[in-house]
Amino acid sequence: MEADAAALLLKARLQEALGRYAAAAECYETLLEAEPDAAGYQVNLGFVLAALGRFEEAATWFGKAAKARPGDLFALYGRGQALERLGRYAAAAECYTTVVRERPDDTAVVSALAAILAHLGRHREAIECCEKVLAADPSNLAAARLRAGIFEALGEHEEAAKAYERYLDLVPGDRDARMAFGMTLERGGRFDDAIRQYALLLKKDEDDTGAWYALESALMHMGRYDEALQCSEKIVEANPDNVAAWQRRGEILMWLGRYADAAGCLERVTAADPEDLVSLRLLGEAYEKAGRYQDALSVYTALLEREPASIETLYARASALVHLGRYGEAVRSIDRIIAIQEENPAALFMRGAVLERVGRYDEALATYEKALEIDQENAAVWMAAGILMDGVGRHNDAVRAFDRAIDLGGGGVHAWLCRGIALDHLGKPDQAIACYDKVLEADPHQARAWYLKGRALDRLGRFADAVACFNSALENKQDA
Repeated sequence: MEADAAALLLKARLQEALGRYAAAAECYETLLEAEPDAAGYQVNLGFVLAALGRFEEAATWFGKAAKARPGDLFALYGRGQALERLGRYAAAAECYTTVVRERPDDTAVVSALAAILAHLGRHREAIECCEKVLAADPSNLAAARLRAGIFEALGEHEEAAKAYERYLDLVPGDRDARMAFGMTLERGGRFDDAIRQYALLLKKDEDDTGAWYALESALMHMGRYDEALQCSEKIVEANPDNVAAWQRRGEILMWLGRYADAAGCLERVTAADPEDLVSLRLLGEAYEKAGRYQDALSVYTALLEREPASIETLYARASALVHLGRYGEAVRSIDRIIAIQEENPAALFMRGAVLERVGRYDEALATYEKALEIDQENAAVWMAAGILMDGVGRHNDAVRAFDRAIDLGGGGVHAWLCRGIALDHLGKPDQAIACYDKVLEADPHQARAWYLKGRALDRLGRFADAVACFNSALENKQDA
């Protein structure tokens, strides 16, 4: 029987060496029928089953071997590997930890433990394991790479960047690691350094679309839109059907103020995916900024059919209607916003401005006043209300509105100019002149302020001073 067992064991090992793992497994199973507690056979069967991808069975046989021989670290390590492949990381970590406790200098097992701990989110312990491996073997690539990734997972971008640099010194040609390094640098705000990494990748392979995309993204973050557009050209040239690439290209063109070109890109995106409401909204904006107000209106109307309560789209639709001169419809669009958000001062402000444009001054002023009841700190509304009050003859109220805007730090020199005009209307040219002087202190080339000051001086009988102001108004108007 011993001779038969020896022959069968030899056969199993030969089959294993030849990669015939199923045949090897059969041999080991036959041997174990005769010797069910033979730990050596159990371990060998575990390894061939793992090679066959039968990890559950492998883990079971390794477990039996470890139980039969509690000090069999080989069995524990094998069981850990099988459990890891099954995604049972906590149990695998227990196996590896036991082995490391007995073999602290075994870098292979410590590396395996580091990877498992990272999977479990036990990042600090994983880093300690990586550093232990690197202390024994500074050229250990797996530990160096894993350490960099863990620091990045922790959001420690500076440490991650140092770790990636260390790794890339060992393996400068690792494309994925260099991409990850660039992204780490971006997350740490080091966009120039990130761009250099992407440029290195593109120097090696100018058809690396992923690197072009990463470079495009970094350039956009830096506001270098012309260069980002050049990257975009490479991306869409390589992948003309890449909808996301056309969407990003549309965004870049929007930033560059090339709205007609942006609309062309976004039309491709929305044609490919009509349910992409974000791109559809951006297309409407591109149309509007390109002066294609009817097209913009069509887009906003389509969006509202899907999202009738979208405040942003209701605003946009009202804006397009104003551009088209369809003020009544614009007011109705704004009223839909107010119906959803009754105390929305921005909507009330817009409503007032539209009503004012069509000459419905009483309604406009009432709308401004309602907005100010809600938000008394809004300098822009105080300015609008003041200008309208002055226009309808409520000059004292207008002065008070301009005073409030000035107190709030809004309106700038325009608030002082409007205040002066209102005081002029009240027959107070001396006070009006003080306002115009405020404007001219801030902007000595303000032709209108010079002219209005001249008129006020004329009313006071200071004709020579008035002529001097009129001359300054003419000089500054010519300069402008």
